[in-house]
Amino acid sequence: MSYNKQKLHKVGYFRELLATNQDIDEGLKPLLRLCRETVVRLGKTESALVRSLQRDSCLWNAWNGS
Repeated sequence: MSYNKQKLHKVGYFRELLATNQDIDEGLKPLLRLCRETVVRLGKTESALVRSLQRDSCLWNAWNGS
């Protein structure tokens, strides 16, 4: 299966890859979509947690061990 590794995490490329790549079994596509959605959601959650830590010095110090 060929794909552009640099574009894999770009918005829309993964969806396009699933829709157009004949090497991906139809039965796997829902699972792959779910995995992709989970990765995206975890990334957003991580970013929100980091922003919260940076804004709140008490949280930052507790997390940072200071």
